[in-house]
Amino acid sequence: MGPEPPAPQDRAPRVPWREAVLLAGLLLLGWPVALLAFAFPFAVFLAYLDRRRRWIAAGALGAAIPVLLALLVPGSRFFVLAAVLALAAGLSALRWRARVGYPELSLCVLAGLALAAAVWLFVEPGFFTDLRASLESSTLAQGRRWLARIAEGGDLDARTRVLLEQAVAASAELAARSWPAATFAALWLGSGAALAFAARRGPGGSAVGARVRVAERCSRFRLPDLWVWVFLVAVGAFLLAPRGGAIHDAALNVALSAAGLYAWQGIAIALYYLERRGVRPAGRLLLFAGGLLLLPLPVLVTALCLGLADVKLDLRSRKGGNTPATPRV
Repeated sequence: MGPEPPAPQDRAPRVPWREAVLLAGLLLLGWPVALLAFAFPFAVFLAYLDRRRRWIAAGALGAAIPVLLALLVPGSRFFVLAAVLALAAGLSALRWRARVGYPELSLCVLAGLALAAAVWLFVEPGFFTDLRASLESSTLAQGRRWLARIAEGGDLDARTRVLLEQAVAASAELAARSWPAATFAALWLGSGAALAFAARRGPGGSAVGARVRVAERCSRFRLPDLWVWVFLVAVGAFLLAPRGGAIHDAALNVALSAAGLYAWQGIAIALYYLERRGVRPAGRLLLFAGGLLLLPLPVLVTALCLGLADVKLDLRSRKGGNTPATPRV
C-alpha cells in the first residue's frame, strides 16, 4: 500500500509561540542542551528543506556543533551520538513518510537513543553506571545543601528533617535513574521546535516541506500505533527484570517516555472536545493548569487512560467530528 496523502495542515500561527516556549525551556537547561537539541537540528533541517547555497552552508556549520561538543566536552559524546542518530532518522522520515510532525519525530528520537545506547554498551560499558552514580551524587549534594540552608533558619524539627532527607535521597535516586527519559524529552521537543522554525523559514511549496506537520494544533496530536507496543513491552520488562539492573532501568525510562506521550495524547483529546464546544484558548489553559495544580495525579492518570484508549477507539473520529490527523502505522 502506498503512502497516505498528507492531511490538510492548519494555518501556522503568526508567532510560533509553542516552539518559542520550548526553545526558552531548552535555553534554561544550558547552552550545550540548546545547541545539541535545537541549533544543530535546526541548521540541518533548514539546509534540507531549502537547498539554496547559503542555507546549505549554514547546515554545514550546524553540523560542526556536535563535533565541537564531542571535542570540548568529552562527557557529552553519548548524547552527541544520540542527537546525530535521531536527526538522521528524522531526515529519513522527511524523505519517505507522508507526514512528519511531533508524533513521527518521537519514534525518530527513540530510535536514535536506542541505537546510541547499543553502540555505547559496546564502546564504553561502564558509562551508564558511572553517569548514574555521578548524577545521584550531585543531586543528593544539592538537596543536602538546600536542607542545610533551611535548617539554619531553625524551622525544622528532627522528625521533619529526617522525612525531608529521605525525600531528597529518593528524588536523587529517581533523577539518576530517569535521565534517559529526560534526554528523550529534550531531543524530541528540541527537534520538533527546530523543524517548525526551519519549515517556516524554508520554501513552503516544496514536496518535502508539504510533509511537515509540526504546526498542527495540540488537539490533533496522535502517536503512531507502534508506541503502544513499545509501552507494553517496556512495562512488562520493568515488572519482570531484576530491580536495579540495566534492563530494569532501560524499561523504566522507555515506559516513562511512552506514558508521558500517551498522557499528552489524552490531554489532546480533551482539548479537541473543548475546542468543539467553543472554549477559548485562555479558558482551556486555565482549566488544565488549575487541574494540574489542584489534582495532578488524577488528571495525569485520566489523561494516560484516554491516550491509551484512543489507540483502539479513535476518540476524535466520531460521527460529525474530524478524523485524527496522524495516520496509523
